[in-house]
Amino acid sequence: MRARVARGLIDYIVDTRVPRGVRWLLGGGNRKRGLQVVRDATLAEAPPYVQAEAMFALWDLQVRERHLADAVVTARTLARDFPANRELAKFLSAHDLRSSR
Repeated sequence: MRARVARGLIDYIVDTRVPRGVRWLLGGGNRKRGLQVVRDATLAEAPPYVQAEAMFALWDLQVRERHLADAVVTARTLARDFPANRELAKFLSAHDLRSSR
């Protein structure tokens, strides 16, 4: 499962960050496929630490894609398991401020 998450992140990053001329060296890349692979990994049976890695990866990609409604749902799920995570708290408080306006 960890390898699937890593491959999904690589697909996403290669498609969004790597210069076009270098993409072929890294096997192409597909932003949508990468996001879907990571999303599928969050639903699969896996040890808790692997599940957490997949959820954090999904949250990061959702924020990058500006899928903020989905990112908030994912962040709230993560915040229940990781209440001391400052990044999650900051994101959620910022989003709550925007939605209350």
